[in-house]
Amino acid sequence: MMKIVLMLAALAASVCQSVAADPMAVHQTAQALFAQLPDVEARADLNAACGGGSNSNPHIGYCASNNTIFVSDDFATRPQGS
Repeated sequence: MMKIVLMLAALAASVCQSVAADPMAVHQTAQALFAQLPDVEARADLNAACGGGSNSNPHIGYCASNNTIFVSDDFATRPQGS
């Protein structure tokens, strides 16, 4: 397991060279290494995704029924996204 984590870190290093790494690029690198990682899908309205509601985080959410992480359209540019 440690070898896999180190491989991920080495592959993601080129993506993370900038001050604010693109979280989608980091996820794509990880997904290439680990096939069971959830897909990431940008949505304008997270409340409509997988039963989200008014008490849900408006910028990110996980849907277990289809193994998908939903993010708001502006998630990658938000300071918390990097």
